[in-house]
Amino acid sequence: MRSASGVLLGAICASALIVSGCSCDRLRAPAEGELFLSGKVASGPGGDCWLLQADNGYVYNFVGESLGDLKTVGGRAEMIVRPEPDRESTCGQGRVVTVLDFRVTERANFKAKKTS
Repeated sequence: MRSASGVLLGAICASALIVSGCSCDRLRAPAEGELFLSGKVASGPGGDCWLLQADNGYVYNFVGESLGDLKTVGGRAEMIVRPEPDRESTCGQGRVVTVLDFRVTERANFKAKKTS
């Protein structure tokens, strides 16, 4: 049976999801050798090149499977990653990391340009 506070938290989370379009899921804790990163998502040069301009000041070229929601330019995300020091960046920039878990914390808010 869920407590009243658990029900309230679920309702608040559901409301936030509807308003912002972001997930309330919590990330798992990083294991040994893994990192927690947060920052702004950007696209790099070329076709399928995705970067995280991390809050720690570094740029990471992130790779992995099932990253559809994460690949939104201008959005913010948190992720658990495994560094890949022997792997070369497909973007020619950033440290390569494999995304193991993520959540989008802020969706990009694009405004259409006004045409005359």
